[in-house]
Amino acid sequence: MTGRELREPDLPRTAKVRRGPLRSGWTTGTCSAAAARAATTALMTQQAQTHVDVVLPDERLVGFDVERCEVAPDRAEAVVVKDAGDDPDVTHGAHLTATVSWLATPGLQLDGGVGVGVVTKPGLGLEVGGPAINPVPRQMIRDNLPVDLAVRGLRVVISVPDGERRAKKTTNARLGILGGISILGTTGVVRPFSTESWRASVVQAVDVMAAQQLPTLVLATGGRTEKAAMRLLPDLPEVCFVEVGDFSLEGRAMRNVRQAVARVERSGYTVDVRRASDIGEQESAGLRAQAQAWRGAETERGFSMALGRFGDPADPECVAALAFQDGALRGFLHFVPWGPNGLSLDLMRRDREADNGVNELLIAKALQAGPALGVTRFSLNFAVFRSSLERGERLGAGPVLRAWRGFLLFASRWFQIETLYRFNAKFRPIWEPRFVCYPTARDLPRVALAALEAEAFLVWPRPFRRRD
Repeated sequence: MTGRELREPDLPRTAKVRRGPLRSGWTTGTCSAAAARAATTALMTQQAQTHVDVVLPDERLVGFDVERCEVAPDRAEAVVVKDAGDDPDVTHGAHLTATVSWLATPGLQLDGGVGVGVVTKPGLGLEVGGPAINPVPRQMIRDNLPVDLAVRGLRVVISVPDGERRAKKTTNARLGILGGISILGTTGVVRPFSTESWRASVVQAVDVMAAQQLPTLVLATGGRTEKAAMRLLPDLPEVCFVEVGDFSLEGRAMRNVRQAVARVERSGYTVDVRRASDIGEQESAGLRAQAQAWRGAETERGFSMALGRFGDPADPECVAALAFQDGALRGFLHFVPWGPNGLSLDLMRRDREADNGVNELLIAKALQAGPALGVTRFSLNFAVFRSSLERGERLGAGPVLRAWRGFLLFASRWFQIETLYRFNAKFRPIWEPRFVCYPTARDLPRVALAALEAEAFLVWPRPFRRRD
């Protein structure tokens, strides 16, 4: 199949004008399972299918339209078009095609056809010489077939007509996957600009290199860096070079943050990021006074993990990011040490008259200053019920989950639930769960009550407050 060279697609128009969440999509694995189920149903009933339902790994049932379905007495073929949602996925719009036929013996024979890559190197967890169909999609295809494979055998061939052309925009060739794309997916759902998928691709590249027992690994922060490293080290195989990236305001995913930062910088804002040991006592006293003035008399919610002090000589490794406009302090962040090379957000203060976007500016500049400070990871605010909000907005979310998300959105009118999640999500973080530990189940109500008090979501009347 020939045609013009593929380009990574821009964000869909709906994602550019909509202020709501980005739209999720479906993986190539999910679409392959849907096509295989439609084709098998057609073969069994001898009737072309127009719609099919499949079960995801989390047991949700989702439906797909069948683009094309052809039936013959001994074979059937069905096509499902991949919808990647608002993710700039090069496989968006690909025709995932399943061709099925009966076998003489029971069992499933799963093969790759045109446009599905062939594995040529170890380290991917797949058989060398076999099709690049990952374990979870393989299981999804098997689980969604409407036939008892212990009684009757079935051959399923997954193909993508223009898969080889699409694969040129992926790292498949470097990983030893030749001739087409990979059939991927662990949850069945594509999440726009997913940090998890980026991290998984880096791990996969390192695994392939390690499986070939190559002693040198070169980590590059971007495409230009990688090309420069290849010129400096021409004797190393291409697989030794892994692009890992770092925090950057570049790219479509960071557009909103980038625009906010540019807007406040045009208004004359600058940021100074320093260790606490580099801030004098007089300046520290001024920052403490300014923080209290900006806070006012309002009850401060959240930050039960906060240090609770600023500018103490016992905390020289803390870090402050200070935002100035025309020499006047307009906002600042305070970070406390987190492990040997991390910082955790402790305090966030801003002038109520400061421009919108000053917090984005402070966080972006702090992240960019991290390497010079020896900091490789930052912890921002935790977002309570974050996973419920995220799962509740996905395609195919059940009624209970949608109702729970609706309640959380309603509660967000008084508590920072959704707004905190949305703000953190701008920076494309890796979400880590927060756990509550309690001795026994009967202690849980008391622990929950104490947590609400610590976060200031529950403020007792003065006569009932605890005394220090």
